[in-house]
Amino acid sequence: MNATPVEGRNLNETVTTPVPEFTKAPGPAAAARQDPQNIQIRITDGQICVLTFDRPDSSANVFDRATLLELNSHLDFVAASPLLKGVVFTSAKPSIFIAGADLNELAGQLSRTSVEHLLDLIQLGQSVFNRVACLSVPTAAAIHGACLGGGYELCLACDFRVASPDRATKVGLPETSLGILPAWGGCTRLPRLIGLPKALDVILGGKILAAKQAWKLGMVDETAPRERLVEIACQRLASCIPLRRDLTACLNNRSNRRKEARINFGFRILDFGFGKASLVSSAATERRIPRQALGQAAVNNRLVAMSLAACLRVRLLKKTRGHYPAPLRALEVATQGISKSVEESLALERDAILELAQTETCRNLVRVFFLQERAKKLKVGRFGDGCTSGLYGASTTHSSHQPTPVPLPGRGATDESSPPGRGAGVGSARESQHDPKAKEAPRAHDQVPARRCAVIGAGVMGAGIAQWLSARGLPVLLRDIDHAQLGKGLASIRRLYEEGVKWHLFTPVEARAGLDRISPAAGEVPFRGVDLVIEAAVERIELKQKIFRRLAELAGPETILATNTSALSVSEIASVTQRPGRVVGLHFFNPVHRMQLVEVIEGRQTDPEVLEHAVRFVQRIGKLPVVVKDSPGFLVNRILMPYLIEAGRLFEAGARTQDIDQAMLDFGMPMGPLRLIDEVGLDVAFHVAEALAACFSDRMQAPSLLEKMFKAGLLGRKSDHGFYRYNEKTPRAATELKVFQTDVWAKQLGPDELQRRMVLLMVNEAARCLEEQIAGAPEDVDFAMIAGTGFAPFRGGPLRYADSAGVTTLVDEMNRLVSSGDTHFKPCTLLAEKAANQEKFYCERATAPSASSNQAGGSHHEKLLDR
Repeated sequence: MNATPVEGRNLNETVTTPVPEFTKAPGPAAAARQDPQNIQIRITDGQICVLTFDRPDSSANVFDRATLLELNSHLDFVAASPLLKGVVFTSAKPSIFIAGADLNELAGQLSRTSVEHLLDLIQLGQSVFNRVACLSVPTAAAIHGACLGGGYELCLACDFRVASPDRATKVGLPETSLGILPAWGGCTRLPRLIGLPKALDVILGGKILAAKQAWKLGMVDETAPRERLVEIACQRLASCIPLRRDLTACLNNRSNRRKEARINFGFRILDFGFGKASLVSSAATERRIPRQALGQAAVNNRLVAMSLAACLRVRLLKKTRGHYPAPLRALEVATQGISKSVEESLALERDAILELAQTETCRNLVRVFFLQERAKKLKVGRFGDGCTSGLYGASTTHSSHQPTPVPLPGRGATDESSPPGRGAGVGSARESQHDPKAKEAPRAHDQVPARRCAVIGAGVMGAGIAQWLSARGLPVLLRDIDHAQLGKGLASIRRLYEEGVKWHLFTPVEARAGLDRISPAAGEVPFRGVDLVIEAAVERIELKQKIFRRLAELAGPETILATNTSALSVSEIASVTQRPGRVVGLHFFNPVHRMQLVEVIEGRQTDPEVLEHAVRFVQRIGKLPVVVKDSPGFLVNRILMPYLIEAGRLFEAGARTQDIDQAMLDFGMPMGPLRLIDEVGLDVAFHVAEALAACFSDRMQAPSLLEKMFKAGLLGRKSDHGFYRYNEKTPRAATELKVFQTDVWAKQLGPDELQRRMVLLMVNEAARCLEEQIAGAPEDVDFAMIAGTGFAPFRGGPLRYADSAGVTTLVDEMNRLVSSGDTHFKPCTLLAEKAANQEKFYCERATAPSASSNQAGGSHHEKLLDR
């Protein structure tokens, strides 16, 4: 029996109720818990039932089977309590409302050959949320913190949504970035709430919005201070007079719904097939509902849906090149479901997610998510002999960050007409398109404790690093001997903050505070009170050694000295200091405000404690570290450079610029290699290619083309002329470069052959880096390439791609090219051995990376906030 709420019960009193057996949703009835563990229930004086999500021993609330069953049990109590006047859903977590589905459980379902278990989980969630939508009392969600995926789908099933304006509050449906779609009602209910066009923008883009943005779109109805969220939600429910129907009528009787909508058009309640009536106070209804109703009716109809589907499908195919099926299926479900009943639309969601879950794209994108979470929790360990450092894994507690949304081509700044939003490796890439998510200011609980940092060099990288650190609450001393360069650096930092204010990522006060934390210095200053000094000077070993020799004299004994070099030896730089153990490499990628990857380079004498501090520092400033051994090019540039060199060689041998770049765009790269060289700069690419060629002359010989273009001043975007011309609105291939082509054999190569030659070199070098223990595990290699170069996320990284394509097949292709005279394609020893033994780089796992290599114990993964 369920306890009946008592009139006058204290707001803070917890009510313990017997939990009845679950019978109203599919799945094992025996799975229901006997005592509430994830959700607490209390009754206010006004007879409002407040259900508070508070997952024990975790910083996040997530939806797994047990939580859904527990929620269903509480709904049984609500349904059996006639005195209740409403239900409010809220969270006890400081920065999380509900972060979505438990991806550990989802990953387990994806690994199964049968989809029955996944179907059962989807049906369970849909059934429970339908019960929320059809309760006989009004419902509200009081949102503070991350409200994503399944968490927001619960809110959509409610009548009213009130959110805190806090920076921690984020609302969205990011499922398409994981290769799936919102299947607990997101594709069905959001279009009915805010209109189909706006809903498609959110769903297809996997967008995560701040509370103010969500309010403007209509995704939340009101914002209120965190301290008063539940109070205001209860007030709104008490002031509403909802119209209710039973479950069958809610889901099936479309004609009655339309009739009711016409009857109630000018009155308090208006239903657009959302599953139950919308709740609006009478005063607000009289002012807004008729206009809103006309707007919704104008866009939520079959004709508009068909037009949107046809138009957006063309755009999605152009952006994704067919590699990402989730946005396309979400488009179909939302546009078809808008003219169907809720029950029929939910069936479309179920069918679509079951189809997507069986694709390799979905599995790889979920793996990328786990790799991102893994990087946030990495701890430095030791492997092999000597001072080589590896990663034993991480703690299994919940992270306070949200996973980086996996980029799709054409989203943000990753399409072929703009620089790569995920970065370019090889030093720097010019920023030309703003990515609002990447520049988001940190939440207060993410900020590093007040420690003093210094950045040496106010160029592009130095200014970017200084701005990022100051935005994270760190006081930064920005040092440069050139007054003019120092002024340019400060101007660049100011522009970054101004753009952040424009995109509502900072308030003007926060931007001013960030600028105030930067102290410029053109003269020599002591660094004894500084905890970390990051050098970001020009890439010349003599200059860097001179700087570090002086830094060692000025810094205190506990100061960590870091170099931001992209290819030079950290060990050689450290050798000129008195304490080489205090020197480490921190290779940030450009643009710093957009790129999350940081290579943490261990020199031969780097102290393990210093390395550990460096990794923790990177994590705590909101970046994702990968620890690598000190070797020419480190990891990302070491793998990327053979690919870029081969692209230059193919152009020199007669292939067209468009053909080379198009081949790799079709493979899934965010931009073509020649366009990437232009963005990086011909001068930077040439110098890095020369440095690596000096170390690996057997397979890396920079084509003379790069040197000729460098000497001719054709530096790419920075000079408005490289492989492309940039003095027009749309970059176009520079046809006058034909004078640099010295052969014609590559002119006859088709797109598949062009693509194959460039990809094989990346795979070979990635395997060689693992063989030489430049990185500690295949996960490190793949994650670094995805986060640092935009390597097609749906392929899972170069080593995961090798497993999928077949190591033996790739090695046979390499040997064919070697026999034709291209000796630089010779497969490395590790790759050849795996082909001979029919082995893969990865052993398939049921869930996230196991504790045996890179995870210390089981891991709970949540979908929290990014950056």
